[in-house]
Amino acid sequence: KAEWLLRNYADDLLISLQGFNSVSEKRLTRSATDFKQKINNIVRLNSRIARVRLGTIISQTLINNFSKYFYLIKSLRIKNWGLFRPMSGIKSEEFNVTPADLKKLMREIEAKKRQGHDIMIANALPFCITTDRALSHHVLSGAEFDDGHSRLVVDVQGFLKPSYFISENLGLTIKKAWERPFMKKIHSSDYLPKKCQSCRSLRWCKGGSRHWAKIAHNDYFS
Repeated sequence: KAEWLLRNYADDLLISLQGFNSVSEKRLTRSATDFKQKINNIVRLNSRIARVRLGTIISQTLINNFSKYFYLIKSLRIKNWGLFRPMSGIKSEEFNVTPADLKKLMREIEAKKRQGHDIMIANALPFCITTDRALSHHVLSGAEFDDGHSRLVVDVQGFLKPSYFISENLGLTIKKAWERPFMKKIHSSDYLPKKCQSCRSLRWCKGGSRHWAKIAHNDYFS
């Protein structure tokens, strides 16, 4: 029944894949889901739905085993693989990802993309993380889809908010939400430093993640 619903009503499916085998998947997700069954479901749905994407949160396991993840996903014939910067702020060794870790991963991604594979870091990360701006543009999606720049999220309680991680109650209608002072400030980018304002990458970077600004400095507009 679930497959029938997906085949008839879904045209774009994002599936979480956190490990490259059953041991790593269980350790990273703490889930009892059977990994082999999950892989079988991915293969099955990929042949029945127009677009199936896989999403993986960046972890030390991913960084240290990137090739193993890549060859698994390649074997599944999945064309779109999104990697996500950890957004929780939890002080966990597994998800304590440093700028050096991210730059290492970016170079790994670039090498695979040059072979024709669609892999991106799919959420907000400052493009100036590296001095190689071409690398940033090649492997970072930027913040366009985060923090309310181009879309809003409906919370489980029914109100609109800027993103999954920013629980700013914007009300119940899209028009009113879009006109809130919080959203107008997000869209203006006036809060960013002058160096950001004059940067050619600002159109995509948007100054990085407002959620991480809040974690680091207790201010969404820091």
